Amino acid sequence: MVKRLVRAKYKIKAANIPYRVPGDEDLPARLGAVLSVLYLLYNAGAEAYTRAAELARTGATRQFLFSQSESADPS
Repeated sequence: MVKRLVRAKYKIKAANIPYRVPGDEDLPARLGAVLSVLYLLYNAGAEAYTRAAELARTGATRQFLFSQSESADPS
């Protein structure tokens, strides 16, 4: 990820793209894009959390079933 950021910064600098904070008049036009990015980031985080929780439940279930099968009386 760090390499990607370094390459992106280099390309921006090489293309002479100026960095500036947008003025108040530019903000309304950019709001939709900013909200879309925030929405995508939120959903990506929520999906990752859900998958991690699902994997934890699956692992806990398997561990429980395995422990029950080991402690079962074979007679």
